[in-house]
Amino acid sequence: MRLTDKEMSYFYLIICELLQHEKLQEMKNYIQHGRTSTFVHCITVAYYSYLVTRKLRIRMDYKSLIRGALLHDFYLYD
Repeated sequence: MRLTDKEMSYFYLIICELLQHEKLQEMKNYIQHGRTSTFVHCITVAYYSYLVTRKLRIRMDYKSLIRGALLHDFYLYD
């Protein structure tokens, strides 16, 4: 199960502006869940949150879903 090309383009469009933020980039320096950086973890959570809601055909504000999932551990680290 994966996103269509159109869905993937939308996902990248939404996360692109946030991924360029300096503070978000700092999340690469913090490890979570074993060997995964908080940065990669949050991108993965955003991707799968969007994927599941699209595949289950749940209507919602997808932009807010993606952004919220991407930022759910923002400033969780010391």
